[in-house]
Amino acid sequence: MMHENVMSVHPLGLRWARRLGLLLVAGLIPACYSSSGKTYTAPMAPGGAGVLVSDNFFPYPSSNWAGATGSGATASEFFASPAYYLRMQETARPGTVSDYTHLSFTSEALTFQIDFRSSATSALVDQATIQITDGGTPPTTVLAQAVYDASAGTLTCSVGATTFTAVVYGAGAFQTVLFTIDTGFTGTWKVGATTVGSAAFGMHTTRLKLGATFASGSGAAPIFDFANLVISNP
Repeated sequence: MMHENVMSVHPLGLRWARRLGLLLVAGLIPACYSSSGKTYTAPMAPGGAGVLVSDNFFPYPSSNWAGATGSGATASEFFASPAYYLRMQETARPGTVSDYTHLSFTSEALTFQIDFRSSATSALVDQATIQITDGGTPPTTVLAQAVYDASAGTLTCSVGATTFTAVVYGAGAFQTVLFTIDTGFTGTWKVGATTVGSAAFGMHTTRLKLGATFASGSGAAPIFDFANLVISNP
């Protein structure tokens, strides 16, 4: 009889546990307020198993970043429905701006993934960079990088002293740029579904650094947008 009573109560307990879980999740999602006083739910950053940093740049600046530095250019949060971006743009040529992750990552298998686009090509050599650096504060050594050249509409990737053939990277649309460090400490760049190249990366403490430079001269400057950052330990 005691066994039957326990079994009859158990489903009710499960239902209450589920309700309590939903209430706790609702309490963890922040309510945000617009200037009109209406509430909305902040967008959730992408994520998954093994994720160390997940950032959709809402808000930016945030505790994920050391803080943008530079002159003649800015880095700021930008919203274009339905997404937020980190936007880097020129304010006075020549210009430069960059920021790097607050966290550094131990020497291990890692994946760095981010979406990037340029608004347009340029008559000048304006560049955006996605860099894997040493773990210093600030970092001083670039260990691997992807450099977008707005004058050529190309992305050139490198690991250490090895530079791979530039790939065409059209303006106006986001593409996913991926850098992986495997368990043998080989670094591999991918753009979309295309593997650009692999080379020995070595054992390093790392950070991710994003940047933009705008060359001297006159002419309309492109706008560089970054979105959907995920750094994970597979």
